[in-house]
Amino acid sequence: MTTKVTASTLANTAVTPGTYGGATQMSVVTVDQQGRVTSAANATPSISASQITGQIISSQIANVAAVTINGTVVSSQIASVSNTTITGLINSNQISNVANTQIVGVITSQQISNVANTQIVGVITPQQVSNTATYGFNITGSANTANTANTANTANGIASGSWTISTSGTKINFIYSGITVLSIDSTGNMIAKADVTAFGTP
Repeated sequence: MTTKVTASTLANTAVTPGTYGGATQMSVVTVDQQGRVTSAANATPSISASQITGQIISSQIANVAAVTINGTVVSSQIASVSNTTITGLINSNQISNVANTQIVGVITSQQISNVANTQIVGVITPQQVSNTATYGFNITGSANTANTANTANTANGIASGSWTISTSGTKINFIYSGITVLSIDSTGNMIAKADVTAFGTP
């Protein structure tokens, strides 16, 4: 005898009927030993203190913190980025509102603006570099800019790992992870972010 299984003969599960997953959501599904779905939910993907590698094509990279992005980055806008490293071939119409960040590689951008305590290292070809007046900002490498405006306290520097040594007006700044921790001016005055120990062992 053949028994036809229909929806009316199946027992209800605890799963809410509907569609799971979408453009901004991923589905999280639990399946039991018999192949039945016992739970289903939507979850928002979260990347924190992690790595994004490879070829990244995005209309916008925004609100990113404590992340490393490596590879070919093609974005119409990189904005609201902090404590982040972007490395590779960066082709962006605009890099803006960037703080405490390192951007390294071949950078082709229409505009780099509102950048603070940041390193941009490599071959840089933006149409405009502006509003970078916060000390600790560095552009190092071959720069070809159509317009440079409001770039006080911007200087070439020497970078090694998380450290950068740069000049700003009459001062030399020692910067760690985008934050100036020590500065010395032309008269020998020294300002340290924390305590200074004399005659100690480094």
